[in-house]
Amino acid sequence: MLKRSDKNFKIYMIRAGIFIKNLKECQTLRDNIVKEIKSIFLNPIYQSGKQEHYLYPNSFQYISQFMFKNSVHKYDNIRVSCYIFDEDTKKTHNFGDNLSVIVQSGIAAEWIENR
Repeated sequence: MLKRSDKNFKIYMIRAGIFIKNLKECQTLRDNIVKEIKSIFLNPIYQSGKQEHYLYPNSFQYISQFMFKNSVHKYDNIRVSCYIFDEDTKKTHNFGDNLSVIVQSGIAAEWIENR
């Protein structure tokens, strides 16, 4: 994610993902990625949990999130999530269940939350 008018092309967010077969496969992959991230950073604030997807009813996000209290912006984070969509959402939007890794600055996080 870049700002449209930024002539320096500063990167505010990078997101990557893969399609998965089921929740168990996704959780195994997520746990391996989380373990790697934990080995890189000193004392990140770590949270993990499940929530209904905020846009798609009956679909769920299984989130593992790292936040960094010593960063310039309090919302800087890395998120590793399993997105499991219900069958109606898959058909309507042509979605697939997936594992997503997001590295974002607090500026991007606030923008997404406030849109």
